[in-house]
Amino acid sequence: MKLLNSKKALIEITLTPTFITLLVLGFILLSLLFKISLIGSNTQFEKNALAIDMGIAIDSLYATQCNAQYVYTGLAPFNFSYATDPEIIEVFEGKDPAKDDSKGVFYFTEDGPGGIVFHHKDLIPKNKTIISTVFILKQGDEIFFDSPQLNKKFRTNFNILSCPNERIKLTKSDTIFVDPGHGWDNNKSLGDKGQIGPANHIESEITLDIAKVLRGTLNRVSKVESTRGFTKDTNMPIAKKIQNAQSADAIISVHVGSKDNTALAYFNVNSKKKKQSIRLGCKILNELSKEYPEIKNIAFVPVNVENQARFDSSSPYQILSEDKVAVLLELGNIKKPTPNFIIDDQRDLAMVILEGVEKYNVG
Repeated sequence: MKLLNSKKALIEITLTPTFITLLVLGFILLSLLFKISLIGSNTQFEKNALAIDMGIAIDSLYATQCNAQYVYTGLAPFNFSYATDPEIIEVFEGKDPAKDDSKGVFYFTEDGPGGIVFHHKDLIPKNKTIISTVFILKQGDEIFFDSPQLNKKFRTNFNILSCPNERIKLTKSDTIFVDPGHGWDNNKSLGDKGQIGPANHIESEITLDIAKVLRGTLNRVSKVESTRGFTKDTNMPIAKKIQNAQSADAIISVHVGSKDNTALAYFNVNSKKKKQSIRLGCKILNELSKEYPEIKNIAFVPVNVENQARFDSSSPYQILSEDKVAVLLELGNIKKPTPNFIIDDQRDLAMVILEGVEKYNVG
């Protein structure tokens, strides 16, 4: 009996720690299952994953040299909101991140490395709007965080150039000379009207109309002068234009092209301010590309001005002085019937050029 009792006691002693261990493991397992179910119920996991992934995507776009985009689709079932600033992204439910205890948060690179500007806005659903798609898009030296559900004007445009960082900021004390391409003196029947399109649209008149608008708007950046008169379409030889622009700090020459869906920016390949000139042309071309979807081809074009002058004494490229920030724009196709952004509204076109000049001054 004692032996049996002893064996029984031995068995009980041996089993007791095992049973306790199983209880502890069971408790831990139940706790984990509870936490997992809690995560599943408040979408903590999804918020964290999206915040981390989107933040890393923004960091990646800072580093890439080309245009690229990340597109997040299928987000509608979660009905999340997204708040960003230059160093943090938050993913949360509702309209206020402070009211969501389980929001996802991720810190990423501060705004502006390498001259890249991060355009960010809070993406918070309005009324019954559900954000199903979020774009993180790099265009040139800008990154955009946006959603087509909230911003109907948002569109992807990879026809954007990467602009040099070098600039000589234009101030109120500086002078920008606008050069309306060509010129025609009706009284003397002199000069070159440039190209003529349908319904007798004349290049020299179009460029003059653009210059008139730029005179009234570019003055918020710098003083504005013209290589030929602002008020009347008159002939001005290139030598006289160059002489008139001697006091310029920057020159923008505007011409009308004859190639469909094209905008070009010519610069003097021998200029002492070549990179700044490329940046100015680049910023203007990018704004044109954003505003006019029909523009599919934009490019910088280097010009050896000295060679041009040697073979053509009246070459308009001579306005691209070696010692100034200078760009010659050749825009659109005057021979194309309407709708045509070149001949339909010169005011809108001039305002887009202005935006490009203002972007040149930033960053």
